[in-house]
Amino acid sequence: MTIYSFKCHRCNTVNCNKFYRCVHCRNLSCKKCLDETNPNRLKYKVMKNDKHGIEQTIYCTKHCSKIHTFCNDCGGEYSNLRECSNCLVHYCSECHERNMGSLEEMMMPGDREFNLQVKEMSTFYCSKSCFRVHYFNGGEELNVCHNCGEIFVDLYGHGDCRKCLEQSKTDLDVKYNFNRTIYQNEITKLLEEEKITLEEIEELKNKYMKFEIENNEFVDDNKLTFKKWIKNISSGSSSSFMMFDKCIIKILEEKGVKLPDKESQKFKKLSPSFENGTNEVC
Repeated sequence: MTIYSFKCHRCNTVNCNKFYRCVHCRNLSCKKCLDETNPNRLKYKVMKNDKHGIEQTIYCTKHCSKIHTFCNDCGGEYSNLRECSNCLVHYCSECHERNMGSLEEMMMPGDREFNLQVKEMSTFYCSKSCFRVHYFNGGEELNVCHNCGEIFVDLYGHGDCRKCLEQSKTDLDVKYNFNRTIYQNEITKLLEEEKITLEEIEELKNKYMKFEIENNEFVDDNKLTFKKWIKNISSGSSSSFMMFDKCIIKILEEKGVKLPDKESQKFKKLSPSFENGTNEVC
């Protein structure tokens, strides 16, 4: 007889006091991991237990149901973004076309069928640099994950398995979402105290954004607006939002706002709390 033990998908801990099962991907999570990756989640029970008595939830430690509506590069808001198979960012067709450029170097003259396959495969990648990883390094070689030690098929030569890549992306998203709430809170205070106007924010943002765009080879414009940025709690480590963050930080510094060290307890206490939680996966 075989005895199975429940195990958290993220930390691999077995036999925890409390497990949750994602209703979307069916992965198991312990309470600690679920709270760390979904800090603003609704805490009260809204769904029935599964057949094993495990509480079901819409939240997941890898944010499998997260809806991405902002392009990683240009910040445009769309409903049909694709996820890059290599770096996991979400991109729009306009940015894909610009960052992919010409594929002639990867095609074979006269072989129409092969060239069509190359074009079709390229649509699953955000840029030519990511597609090159697949084109030149792609294969089904077995590798040992540098992070967790699992043996896996390393299609893109990352050295990290898909699970660890997703976990790293989720952790980054949570970190940047938290930091962003601090900047949003501080700039809102300046507006309420009438120390700055929306017009001034827009003017300063445009000035600083020009520098950010010049130093990002994948971007030629950032379509994000202050109104969309200030309300967002879930875009995490998206490049377009990180660029906007840097502009806001410079505006805050210009207005004399001193942000505490990000590792300090004072910084952590600044983040606005969601007393009733939210059903948005962030």
